[in-house]
Amino acid sequence: MSGADCLSGVMPYPMHGTLFSQGLCTACLSTGPNGEYAVFRVFGVESDGSQDVLDLNSEIVTGFRQDMRCLLRCHHPAVARVMDFGVTSDGRFFVVHRHAGGTSLRDMIDAGSGISRIWQVVMLAQSVAAALETAFMCGVSDRQVIPDDVIVSPDAAGNIRVTLSGIGTARLHEEVARKYAVSQGFIPIPVVTAPYVPPERFAESGHRQDVYILAVLVFEMLTGTVPFSGDTYLEIMMNVYAGRPERLSLLDTVYPPGLSHLLYVSLTDPEGCPARPSAFVYHLQSVIDPL
Repeated sequence: MSGADCLSGVMPYPMHGTLFSQGLCTACLSTGPNGEYAVFRVFGVESDGSQDVLDLNSEIVTGFRQDMRCLLRCHHPAVARVMDFGVTSDGRFFVVHRHAGGTSLRDMIDAGSGISRIWQVVMLAQSVAAALETAFMCGVSDRQVIPDDVIVSPDAAGNIRVTLSGIGTARLHEEVARKYAVSQGFIPIPVVTAPYVPPERFAESGHRQDVYILAVLVFEMLTGTVPFSGDTYLEIMMNVYAGRPERLSLLDTVYPPGLSHLLYVSLTDPEGCPARPSAFVYHLQSVIDPL
């Protein structure tokens, strides 16, 4: 049975242990169709099949299916290759993609106040930019990325290799979590935290939503914190949508003013920011050259 076009039935993949759990997403180490290591991501709560599941004809599910089909055809070293997707017998959506190995960007950031060497930030940003542009060209509409999805590992030559895993699943994850919260009488709280979700003025601007996401990641790599602060989720959301990020120059004076300006514009102005992720990286390299 092929999960590429089938949204029913159990896909028999062996599980070798849990890699992580985030919100209503559980990722397990598995074995792919050809015996290679893979990641099996399942969204939702295990049940007896009686839980209220998503409408298979809804806009969210249709978009998810389209994105997964696009990723099945996407061949780029910085994008984790999707092998299969579908829905289990109890109504939970799943995705099987290549296991990248390595360390998540989240773990690297949490290990200190930020990425210590500026050239590392540029290299990581360059790889993430290439992956986002590839996903865009492949037709993937849901390109939200958080540090947990950026996997960093050395390649055979000892160089840094970056892989985006889980791309194309953020909107589905949010909808699964929202529907479950409502069914349990809870107030839905977004799974993907506010700073990583582009406001509508960026989301409607094609590549510029990728520039916004890249700027958030670079800011966090440099400082160890996200650019939008607040005591509550609502306060953070208000700062995101009002375009009120922290200024890098006020947090750390070691960086040139041009870098602070590049990040600020990329986080607030879809008309004034670089047109695409590769252009953002070009400007990033230009402003840090004096360092």
